[in-house]
Amino acid sequence: MSNAIILTFYKLKDGVSVPDFLLVADKFHEVFVLKQKGVISCKLLANAEMWGDYSVWESMDDFKRADPQTPDEVAAMNEYFSYIDGDSAVDHHFNVEKSY
Repeated sequence: MSNAIILTFYKLKDGVSVPDFLLVADKFHEVFVLKQKGVISCKLLANAEMWGDYSVWESMDDFKRADPQTPDEVAAMNEYFSYIDGDSAVDHHFNVEKSY
């Protein structure tokens, strides 16, 4: 089974401060994402226009099974997504076919 790469690109909502977003992103990853079965690594990307979440999972099935279960996990996820302009968000899911 091959690893899965998840790329999500988005813009922050108008008025969101980067330092505030980074604190919320840290909490979301610590409370939820990094505790999920199959997570290998995550990176938060940015340029002058867009942000991106890059994550590597052991399998696409592991990614698809990730679902917040506790009130803290749900709250961290909801707070994180409240900073993101949902209309700008685009997900790309890939399976690794070959590594060099």
